Amino acid sequence: MIPMRNISIPASFKSQEKAAELVRISERDFDRRLTEAALAVSHACISEGVKILRLSGPSCAGKTTCAKKLTDALDAAGRDVYSVSLDDFFYDRNTLFAMAQENGGKLDYDSVDALDLDLLHICVQDLMRKGQAGMPRFNFKTGLREGPVLLDTTRGKAPVFLFEGIQAVYPKVVDMLDGAPDRSIFMCVRSAITVGDVTFEPNEIRLMRRLVRDEAKRGAAPEFVLRLWHSVRENEENSIFPEMDKCDLILDSTMPFEIHMLKPHMERIFTEHPVQGEDAHIADTLLCKLSGVQGISHSYLSENSLYHEFIMV
Repeated sequence: MIPMRNISIPASFKSQEKAAELVRISERDFDRRLTEAALAVSHACISEGVKILRLSGPSCAGKTTCAKKLTDALDAAGRDVYSVSLDDFFYDRNTLFAMAQENGGKLDYDSVDALDLDLLHICVQDLMRKGQAGMPRFNFKTGLREGPVLLDTTRGKAPVFLFEGIQAVYPKVVDMLDGAPDRSIFMCVRSAITVGDVTFEPNEIRLMRRLVRDEAKRGAAPEFVLRLWHSVRENEENSIFPEMDKCDLILDSTMPFEIHMLKPHMERIFTEHPVQGEDAHIADTLLCKLSGVQGISHSYLSENSLYHEFIMV
């Protein structure tokens, strides 16, 4: 297991060049670790006949960027990679709301029960036995599952299937992968960041990532995100983190610059969408902790930055 650590960063920078340098160094270090993991997985696929990769981790860990890096490494090694997002197997939002009402009103996208496991099983069997399957696509803005879209692997060479999503470590999902040789990677924010004399814990960092991402890319107001966060965290502690040590690789996606870069976005969304009710104190606490932090521009991000997953450029 990657040991917990604390990254200490000054609250402000002497110059914008210093801020840009921190971003460059952080991204270079993360890219190096991600490349090493991708090469290790690529070697297993070639030397051990691994044909299934499972990429998991809690909400807003950076799985999409990791998936692309894995795909690029395997492509360079002569393997055809087919990515399967487990999010596409969500039930329609109306169905999930009905299920939530039966369970005390909690809407939980991260529970295994939010997935249409019967459809997933059919698609996995079709891919493994026929080389093609009609795959769903989940539209987060409409809350509807669309498709199917044909995924055809019959014309490729030595296909590798990359199953990506929070649920990729769930035993019920693993059991549906036909027992084929696999490798599993777990991504998570594993480090706290102390900015000046204020410490942001890993779960706070992921929450801020999710608030910014969901407002920009999914049209979700912060009040809605905060309401969901309680069930997200409960599910993580019960169903995701207990499976972490069973994974072959664990990657820390903490970026030392991210508190500074998230600050202007956090202030904007809470100003434009004030949080009312029982979760207002969470917004107030985050804004208070951010008050002494110098914001920096997302223009310092590289073209292939992990942080494009969370900040709309």
